[in-house]
Amino acid sequence: MNKLLNKIENFDDFPTLPTIYYKLVDALSNTSTTIKDLSNLISTDIALSFKLLKIVNSSIYGLSTKVNSIDKAIFHLGFRELKNIILSTKIIEVFSDINSNSKFDLVEFWKHSIAVGAISRIIAQELGQKNLDEYLLSGITHDIGKLVLIKILGSDYNVVFIMMEKESISLLEAEQKVLGITHQEIGLKLAESWNLDPNILNVIRYHNDGLVGSNYDQLVGVVHISNILAKLLGLGHSGCGKVSQPNQLLWRRLDISKFDKESFYERIKTDYEQANEILIIN
Repeated sequence: MNKLLNKIENFDDFPTLPTIYYKLVDALSNTSTTIKDLSNLISTDIALSFKLLKIVNSSIYGLSTKVNSIDKAIFHLGFRELKNIILSTKIIEVFSDINSNSKFDLVEFWKHSIAVGAISRIIAQELGQKNLDEYLLSGITHDIGKLVLIKILGSDYNVVFIMMEKESISLLEAEQKVLGITHQEIGLKLAESWNLDPNILNVIRYHNDGLVGSNYDQLVGVVHISNILAKLLGLGHSGCGKVSQPNQLLWRRLDISKFDKESFYERIKTDYEQANEILIIN
């Protein structure tokens, strides 16, 4: 098993994000950048332009009139949400070369991650948060460490799934036993190499616990609860065998039970299906 850990520790070829994302970040850091500047940049990527228009016209945003130009899409989204949406789409592209096998299905993995993002965004909206797409992005990226491990180890990672099933333990426990490192730890390294926001780093590192150490963090807590809800609702499959109990402190603090259940679950279904269609199928 030490051979696998050595392979992970000696790996220095972390995936990089596409150039257009970094060009966007540079443009957004310049106070003189205009919507037209951003539109011209995004328009150089036809697939991204198409996805952006589909996203802004989806029920997720609920706009009353159709948006048919990148300029207008940026106007409705705002710069921060634009960055998070583009980052979400590009992260999915970065890992598109991973092969599914009998123990792991890449499409099902992304369906689960998108479900966590969609649910997190809905909960954030119910809680009156403004930065909704930070919640969407956090949900989509929370488990990227699994993809890094599979990218490094290939089908050798399956031994983790086998131990998890055989011993009826959590995936984290199996990773620690087999590899000596968890997907949370390796995911954090990747996110740091991408210079992602500290809030996203916390989600990747702590989403299974739901707390940052012993401290409450709403973003981490929402993703923790959303991760469990996505599993209970059978939305995709992350590779984990069993559904853990939610952190009861978070459940009470977020007060999910006060939501109108019918509309809450209907929104999850609609937003999840639309996000999947945009981010995975197309």
